[in-house]
Amino acid sequence: MALSFRTIDLEIDLNTCIQFRKDSFRVSFDGKEDGFDESVLFEALGLFWPPPVAHG
Repeated sequence: MALSFRTIDLEIDLNTCIQFRKDSFRVSFDGKEDGFDESVLFEALGLFWPPPVAHG
């Protein structure tokens, strides 16, 4: 199977990015999520936390 790389599209991939970061956090801190803060990830990605609410 060949690998392919693409630019992350946060509109499509944001949940995957969050899950990946949580997993790497658990691995780094002996299986614990204590202290994981999504707002830090959002700040690093240049996003707003909490996400804005869309009203329809």
